[in-house]
Amino acid sequence: MSNNDSSSNNEYHVSAVIRAIHIIDFMYEKGGSASINEISKELGMYKSTVHRILNTLKSQNYVHHDQDDPKYHLGIRFYTLGSLVKENLDILQMFTNLANNISDKYNEGVQISVLDKNSKDAAKLICIQRTTSSENLVLRTVPAIGIPTYCHCSASGKCLLAFSDPEYIDQFRGKPLQKLTDHTITDWNKLDESLKEIRELHYGIDVDEREIGLMCIAVPVIGRDGYAVAAVSLQGPTSRVKKINKNKAVNDLTALSKKLEPYASSLITT
Repeated sequence: MSNNDSSSNNEYHVSAVIRAIHIIDFMYEKGGSASINEISKELGMYKSTVHRILNTLKSQNYVHHDQDDPKYHLGIRFYTLGSLVKENLDILQMFTNLANNISDKYNEGVQISVLDKNSKDAAKLICIQRTTSSENLVLRTVPAIGIPTYCHCSASGKCLLAFSDPEYIDQFRGKPLQKLTDHTITDWNKLDESLKEIRELHYGIDVDEREIGLMCIAVPVIGRDGYAVAAVSLQGPTSRVKKINKNKAVNDLTALSKKLEPYASSLITT
């Protein structure tokens, strides 16, 4: 085989891997499943190419597909890989140990979230770890760990945006801010005002913005470059969280974030 043939072959394999990654990312954006038609249309790939890649991923348990179901679903392999990565992130174990104390103190959930840098349609965040107290009631529609949710209606999301590189926010500026409740910020000028206030106070709050009956208090975890790497938050039913001493909760969350900051580089995503 000539050097040119070898180079072309390598380029083909790299291209195939990139297409597979794009398909996986698209399925993730769609909640973990998508049909061949959806993938082909949105990613501009031939259906035959999509089908071939999905079957390869299926053979390795990265996706699964039932004959009567038009959609392919992300498979158990991602769960096992994700669990392994999670176990090896010392910062998450540290977060759990420290957050349990706060969770038990206030009898509410504490979580750590990061930006979803793969999102193209809107600024989103992902909860990567959550603790609950024995008395905590987690509302049913609170996004599960690993599921993207909008930043603009979340205290954690707004903290992440407030302390992000302006170029990151600018890529979404002008795009619709989806209304989830009557309290959701849907105007960019109002969102900018909210982010400015968060930068001044160094914490954010949302009350019924993502879900009626859910309140959240959050602070950023700042990386070495001065931008937020993550956000830690206390959340629970609005009726209960409103009774919590806000200043004490902010102080406890800030103390937690300061202890996480030296290890925050392990959470940086691109």
